[in-house]
Amino acid sequence: MNFHLYHYAGIGQRSDSELQANNPVKYIDPDGRVFNIIAAGAGAIVGAGVGAVTTALAGGSKKDIAAAALGGAAGGALAGFTCGASLVVTAAVTGAAVAAGVDIAINAYQGNDLLDGVDKAVLGGGVGGGVGYVAGVAIGTAASELKYKPSKNHSITQGRVGSLKTEGKPNSSIDLYDKKGNLLQRRFYGKDGKVTIAVDFSHGNEDGSHSFPHKHVWDWSKGYPQRLPE
Repeated sequence: MNFHLYHYAGIGQRSDSELQANNPVKYIDPDGRVFNIIAAGAGAIVGAGVGAVTTALAGGSKKDIAAAALGGAAGGALAGFTCGASLVVTAAVTGAAVAAGVDIAINAYQGNDLLDGVDKAVLGGGVGGGVGYVAGVAIGTAASELKYKPSKNHSITQGRVGSLKTEGKPNSSIDLYDKKGNLLQRRFYGKDGKVTIAVDFSHGNEDGSHSFPHKHVWDWSKGYPQRLPE
């Protein structure tokens, strides 16, 4: 699933199915959702484990540990469903809330005091959700970078999203990083030096409408560059 450099001539006159058929990237996951699944799964597993261990170390009972594991899994899974769009605090709060709800439900079913051990479950669910979220985002991002492999003629630069040029070195790719060292975007240039594909790894997403990473194909059929929707 590596990018091979390719110039999309006349993209504007082709259907999406034709583009996919002629695309040497050979997508088996055209919308990139597989990486959301990877991130969600990794986040849930790590979150469940961390939540359970945290509550166990705090002296929680088996039911508290189970509740914390479920909470940690729920918080950690947000890494995939939002792919980094939500904050780690949101994941921690989600983990704590789920853990609390599960533990209270178990207490009610068993006839215990409703708040019995809930504090320990909440601790584990919150910690597990936060840690699971961070781990899920990291693992999902690492997996996505393997898919969108740079070309042999590759370079890196620093700046803001939108600062990369639409024309560069022929048959090359370039990575854009921010000042904190986060990968923002990777662009690929065809044999004529014109941008063909841009992969966004991170950018403003206040409304949560984007998942990361996602791909944009560039259309030069009208004589000037047009970025097609993701």
